[in-house]
Amino acid sequence: MIRACGLSTLLQAVVAIVVHTVVALPAFAQHATADSARAMQLERVKVTVTRDAARTPLELPFTTARVSPDTTRPGLRRSSIGELLLGIPGVVVQERSNPSQDPRLTVRGFGARAAFGVRGVRVLRDGIPLSLPDGQTPIDWLDLESIGSVDVVRGTASALYGNAAGGVVDFHSRAPDVAPFALGTRALTGAGITRANLTGSGSYAHDSSTRLFLRDAGWLASATSTHGDGARDWSRLDARSAFAR
Repeated sequence: MIRACGLSTLLQAVVAIVVHTVVALPAFAQHATADSARAMQLERVKVTVTRDAARTPLELPFTTARVSPDTTRPGLRRSSIGELLLGIPGVVVQERSNPSQDPRLTVRGFGARAAFGVRGVRVLRDGIPLSLPDGQTPIDWLDLESIGSVDVVRGTASALYGNAAGGVVDFHSRAPDVAPFALGTRALTGAGITRANLTGSGSYAHDSSTRLFLRDAGWLASATSTHGDGARDWSRLDARSAFAR
């Protein structure tokens, strides 16, 4: 009985060696051919990322939204980003009307773990990142009077903008006036808040008589002062901001 088992085991080992040898022979023969020895030149593959603002959101390959505050809801106070981002799917802004704490901004749930402020969401101004390396973004000094449109990217495509990109919110400055020099003022009062803004802008179109450094150039400057007494004790607000481009 022991000899029979030993013979059977030996036979199985011989069969396994023969099978492995037969299977390995075609692979060895392929390496030996002359055609496989030459390197094969593959066609070049070019990958591009679309960030063209001129394309409509329906043509972009990711979930995005673009809003113009003055067009969708005229007469906004522009006292917080919650007014500018109102109505965008997946975007929630929670604020306690406390000027010492930034509102909490969440995009599809990212940023909800923060007690206040913006974390896990990348914020940009005219394409320039405002988020700190740790993912937090201070937005209390952001001049909202000079913003003309807002782009919001939701979903996995926001990873194209780097870390802390559970979502991307890009604030774009409004276009400067077509005249070389223009001034505009805006003031509002009510509910214990007084706000005044002075905006200047201008453009220089291409002209052969214009100096070289002024061709196709534009400028925008904004200064805002906000004052409020607040509804509670120790809730006085006195803030000033300025922006230039």
